[in-house]
Amino acid sequence: MGESARILVVDDNESIRKILKTVLEYVGYVVDTAKTGEEALKLAKLRRPTMALLDYSLINMEFTDFLKKFCRVTPSTQIIVVADKPSLRKVMEMVNKVSRKPYPYLLKPFDMESALAIIREQLRKQRWRRRGGKIAVEFAKPLERRL
Repeated sequence: MGESARILVVDDNESIRKILKTVLEYVGYVVDTAKTGEEALKLAKLRRPTMALLDYSLINMEFTDFLKKFCRVTPSTQIIVVADKPSLRKVMEMVNKVSRKPYPYLLKPFDMESALAIIREQLRKQRWRRRGGKIAVEFAKPLERRL
């Protein structure tokens, strides 16, 4: 079977980082957290996460600048933008300045079941794209016959 996905959680709110880390690790993901944009860029370069949950309101960096840098550092990482409902329109405009592809998003406050469903779906889509849109079937290794 494949290895567990590595998820980078970037949020300036410590409570959100801790809750996401605890729940995501509980369901089997490897999780790194970052409080700032600079910290996230260093971790992304070092750890090459499969997915990143990025809070748009990074306290020390313009989100569009951060997103450009992040995509250069780790272009294959699946990004999910985390935002609150009042700022969603602004966030989508910022994302459109950086990328032509839409990023999925989580709205704060979110319930963990919905968040996990979005994360799992995006990871499944990412695996599908990496295989060139082909369905992969994994078989267990056959047992060796002893004579």
